[in-house]
Amino acid sequence: MFKRIMIALDNNKVSQLALKTAIDFAKNQKAILCIIHAIDYSSLVMSGEGVDFEALRQNTKKEGQGLLQASVLKAKKKGVKAEAKLIEPKKLALSTDIAGLVINTSKKWRANLLVIGTHAYSGVSRFVLGSLTDEVMQQSSIPLLIIRQKKK
Repeated sequence: MFKRIMIALDNNKVSQLALKTAIDFAKNQKAILCIIHAIDYSSLVMSGEGVDFEALRQNTKKEGQGLLQASVLKAKKKGVKAEAKLIEPKKLALSTDIAGLVINTSKKWRANLLVIGTHAYSGVSRFVLGSLTDEVMQQSSIPLLIIRQKKK
């Protein structure tokens, strides 16, 4: 049923759990897996004067590419056909619509399932930190598989 599975990945524990789930699911479905990582440069913009933005941007991009390469390798070791896409905003800005970047990429790639992890924050934490997963849920027409962080 699901032949084109996309996972939006970040460098945290819940994303690694989501990656494992996506790999297992893709293997079960005999699907191709597209692993994406969206870069948010807004924290770089707020770094202040005297900061070499280009060096920081290149370093952030390199870290994202490393995360993607390691993730594709994990998928291939499990026998899953996988590819990776690093998503960058078109310009440096104080605010980046990461959810929009994820959704647009999933549509262009013709994903029929989008896997995303969530920390399941609530209350003040959710208000302060926001929730990429909530934004994607509200905007996406593509079915979602949401992987929740395990309770401690």
